[in-house]
Amino acid sequence: FYLQTHIWINFPNGKVENLSNFRSEIITINSTNGILNQSFKLIVAGKIRIISFMNIFVKNDYETDYILPDWFLKNTEDVKASCANGTGGATGEVAEIHFEPSTKKLKFYPAIRSGFNGNLQLSGQIISVATD
Repeated sequence: FYLQTHIWINFPNGKVENLSNFRSEIITINSTNGILNQSFKLIVAGKIRIISFMNIFVKNDYETDYILPDWFLKNTEDVKASCANGTGGATGEVAEIHFEPSTKKLKFYPAIRSGFNGNLQLSGQIISVATD
């Protein structure tokens, strides 16, 4: 699903400026380490950038990366955050998240569950801003 709107204003000096824009898209992508078909909701509202996800899988390993689309990343600030257990998984999962627009990556660094052989399941959101 893809939705985009714009609000424009014409100034007396002839300058036209976009006062706000909104775009929302649910993307389904694969991780760089083999986890398939995970969904993320990407929202652009003016200069605000939001990534929302529910019950995505990450490896019970040091790092799982997802590559995000270019349209969402332009002039966006790096942000660190955290996320927690989804509705399934082994329960008690937590991870640090690094949103790195310069590398196009959303990186997950989970607390590794020793003795657990499956993927961890996480839900959360991360918010950043564009600088232009």
